[in-house]
Amino acid sequence: MNITQKEKLDIIIKEIDDLINEKIKLSSQSNEYRREYIKFMNYKTKKQYEKLVFNKEKCAELEKEIKNISKNLTEKFKELHRQKIINNIVKE
Repeated sequence: MNITQKEKLDIIIKEIDDLINEKIKLSSQSNEYRREYIKFMNYKTKKQYEKLVFNKEKCAELEKEIKNISKNLTEKFKELHRQKIINNIVKE
């Protein structure tokens, strides 16, 4: 099955949209953990300290994922640009 240039563009745009939505979701989660982390910065008990460490680690983990998604988004936008150029050449 051969797909058309328009279908290729639609697929890339959908992938970009999905990545943006995932990045927004992870950013929101990261912000929640960051708020919790800040809340426990003046910990007084071992349990509060454990929550502090957990939230800090979770935030760092999510930030890594967000950075990876940003890298993937950059690649997808480059791919979209290449496909648009190909599409313009094919039209001529």
